[in-house]
Amino acid sequence: SKSERPFAEANPISGHAEIEPIDVTASREWQAMIFGNSVPESLAKTVQTNAHPFLSLSSNAYIGCEPFEGDFVIDGITLLPTASCLKWRKYWPEIVSQEEPDVIVYFVSQALVNDVKVDGKVFTFGVPEHDAFIKRSLEETRNTALKAGAGSFALSNLACHQVPTFDKVEAVRFNDVKVVKHINSVAQEWADENDVLVIDSFKALCPGSTYSATVNGVKLYGDGLH
Repeated sequence: SKSERPFAEANPISGHAEIEPIDVTASREWQAMIFGNSVPESLAKTVQTNAHPFLSLSSNAYIGCEPFEGDFVIDGITLLPTASCLKWRKYWPEIVSQEEPDVIVYFVSQALVNDVKVDGKVFTFGVPEHDAFIKRSLEETRNTALKAGAGSFALSNLACHQVPTFDKVEAVRFNDVKVVKHINSVAQEWADENDVLVIDSFKALCPGSTYSATVNGVKLYGDGLH
């Protein structure tokens, strides 16, 4: 049941975003796997797991790679996955099978701000076909993770970011809160339809729905993204 899950809900308090702890007396150690690209990979390197004695945390991530099929069109150029990315895309379910985590948490990818090429057709961000691609990718990832042995599947939605743009469309979209909110709304809609838990990173890390380099005096990012 949801009451047995040792997760925290993000709540804004007195104009600041805070994570309210949940008093958990666990009957056993919970194993969570954070999953996705370089964002969860960077989190895995810095998270303080000793603060949560009931939680065992592992990482299954690959920098610059997504676990689902599909090509992104970045600044007009179709970016094909590297050979090593394709290898991880085939191998990540084996890592899940080896560890059998209680929950695998997929970090909704910032790469979804880009246009996508599906069956030779390019769909620009925000059109219904692009939204359908997001939902289909989440469905594919969830089904593969559960089939591989994950106990449950959850999402961590996109936070807001601030990166140097250099007039690049992708980076401009990274920084656009409206774009981020759109991706999160599509992911939330899919999650609601499939009874999937969403960890609201946006609400926790973006007080007032704007980028913040710190929350409660804690530095959040090394480069505005990770």
